[in-house]
Amino acid sequence: MSGDWKRQQEVLIQEFLDGWSWEQVVSSWLSRISESPVSLEPLFTRIEIHDPAALVGRDHELSWWPASSVPEMYLRLQDHLNKHPGTVGPVHPDSFHTRRGELETIRMLWEGQGNSHEVCAILISASLFSRMHSSRGIYPRDSWPPYTCVSALDQWANDASGGVTAWHHACTQVIPEQLPDHDYKIETLGELVDYLAEEHAAIISRYTAVIVDFKSTPSPLVSKTLKDRDAEQWLRHRQWRQDYEARKAMEPGKRA
Repeated sequence: MSGDWKRQQEVLIQEFLDGWSWEQVVSSWLSRISESPVSLEPLFTRIEIHDPAALVGRDHELSWWPASSVPEMYLRLQDHLNKHPGTVGPVHPDSFHTRRGELETIRMLWEGQGNSHEVCAILISASLFSRMHSSRGIYPRDSWPPYTCVSALDQWANDASGGVTAWHHACTQVIPEQLPDHDYKIETLGELVDYLAEEHAAIISRYTAVIVDFKSTPSPLVSKTLKDRDAEQWLRHRQWRQDYEARKAMEPGKRA
């Protein structure tokens, strides 16, 4: 009976794979990514920061920053280190405090950037991990192919990454977000690869992979931007104070 079950499982897996190879998975994934308004080259945006307490620089930091907040976070980090040299500073968004898995993923991507096969493998592994291996993950059995079948894709991706995609099972989420799994039914390997590529395109469009590169000298442009911003804030505060004093001066006359 055990042998019959294993043979049935193998038949099911081979029907799901349908003659595909890992190379075909990558080709299909890249094709789907290319249909979206995102690019894998360059995958990372370099953020140059100066810490006045580290005259020879510091080790770089990797993070996911919300794409719409990159300029704001850039200035906030530099402003913080200007005022509090030598501190960690807001290198990561607040939500990263408990998301070590995402930082591990971005480290893998930094090492694999420029190699589309490896980037594809890391992202597919990351998407499957939270659904298949996380201690808090829930596999979408009602809308995805059987777990055993998808495990074959998971193994391909793990092999293609050189086995580096090994998150701790306690990690709950290892990418910034994922698509809802019950919007439509996925039956074939091609449909699953397309779905995951859409998930990855959405992540890349909404989140920017950044390398925070600590430099021994400040950026003149960033320094000027912060100086201009501080001057504008001071002028606004002075105007508010003048308006406030003027209103106070008028109050006795109104009561009279």
